Amino acid sequence: MSEPKLQLKIDLRSGKIEPELPAEGARDATTLAVMDEINAELPELEAKVGLEPRPVLLRAYVLKEVLEAHPRNWINDRSKRREWNETEERVGKLKAAAIEAMPEGEGDWVWGELPYVRETLTLLHNKQKAENEVNHLILTPLGNLEHAEINYKRMGADDLARVCQEVSEVLRRTAELDDEVLSWGPKNRGALLHGRELVEIPAGMLPTTGAAYGGFAAGVVLIAIGGALLAGVVPGVPKAAGLVGLIGLGPIAWGVGQLKQAGARRAAIPEEFSELSGKFRERLYLICALRELQVFRSRYSKAFEAFRTHLTREG
Repeated sequence: MSEPKLQLKIDLRSGKIEPELPAEGARDATTLAVMDEINAELPELEAKVGLEPRPVLLRAYVLKEVLEAHPRNWINDRSKRREWNETEERVGKLKAAAIEAMPEGEGDWVWGELPYVRETLTLLHNKQKAENEVNHLILTPLGNLEHAEINYKRMGADDLARVCQEVSEVLRRTAELDDEVLSWGPKNRGALLHGRELVEIPAGMLPTTGAAYGGFAAGVVLIAIGGALLAGVVPGVPKAAGLVGLIGLGPIAWGVGQLKQAGARRAAIPEEFSELSGKFRERLYLICALRELQVFRSRYSKAFEAFRTHLTREG
């Protein structure tokens, strides 16, 4: 017998094993064509039922499913609807004859198991599809991070859960970066996100220099007074009193030290900003990556659990 035209085909998107259905406008013509195909095939099957009852029974199941997928109410001509009923009856008789020709109980068992096998194949397809999606994920970028270390190499689809857990742990540890980013103010936010240079140093991030300049000025004044006393400019005051000017060196030294610290702090801020930008952008990448990974993980987990539950339920 040549390869039958009517088949149950697997939908690669849903995994369901179904007949190929027509567009709505072609239902009448397609249903009539299906009836013609079935009626053309039935005589050969009916002739072989006594010799090969099992293959005939399996084929009768396919024909039944295909015919039922093209219901008679799709046919416009009422007389043709009667022919649909007759075709359905012939398929039913073929099934009964095949079961009768098989050892007692075997035919009914085979027929009863066919829906289970059909569902099993659908669930197995969905499981393998989800597993292939996970196995083909390219996770190499997770191993090229500058500020976080993640073992992206997975041992099979089940190991994706561990990868997700590692990413989640990194995000938990870096949660304080969100507040740190806010502390740099709205004007710097775009630069942080795009890895650009600092726009402005936020108020309060640099140490105040007013006291430093005040100390420096006070020291200069004391030195000036001391110099005047040493020069005898002030009548009635011993020249030795001019040594008081040495006291001015202390405020000057303190003021200079404070100004140096402020300068060093100002010089370090752009580098700190750049490092924060890298860490924050990496964190945003991991947030987005984790969401995508969890989609694949959830899809695989659901498909695996559905298949396992199906096998457990049916034994």
